[in-house]
Amino acid sequence: MADAPVIPKHTVNRPRYTAARVMGLLLLGHLVILIVAVAQSRQRETVERIESPSALGDEAYFVPQRPYHWQHPVTTVADVPLFLESLEPLHRADVTMRKAGRERHHFLYQEANGDGTYYMKQADGTYLPLGPH
Repeated sequence: MADAPVIPKHTVNRPRYTAARVMGLLLLGHLVILIVAVAQSRQRETVERIESPSALGDEAYFVPQRPYHWQHPVTTVADVPLFLESLEPLHRADVTMRKAGRERHHFLYQEANGDGTYYMKQADGTYLPLGPH
């Protein structure tokens, strides 16, 4: 018959630190999530944006260069070049102006119940009319 194993008088428990490793990984994961959340909240303008179909809130104003060169079109719509008709702004309510297109950094507008004339927003409530030459 085989001899029974002998149990030493003093056993040494060697810790493997498994719980500490798991907690460390969880803490590291939470730290990464926190860093990503803070970075996104600082770039809120690029993450979230509300855009109105009207001219309300549009602050990309069109300012013509002085002296203005009348022979250069401001933009083209359906292959038709549009020029400024006047440097004298017209007063329109921003609520009644609808976005009709985009010209680089500015929107083109038309009146909601208008004749199809295009406008560029110069300031809140003031617009410059565009038309074919």
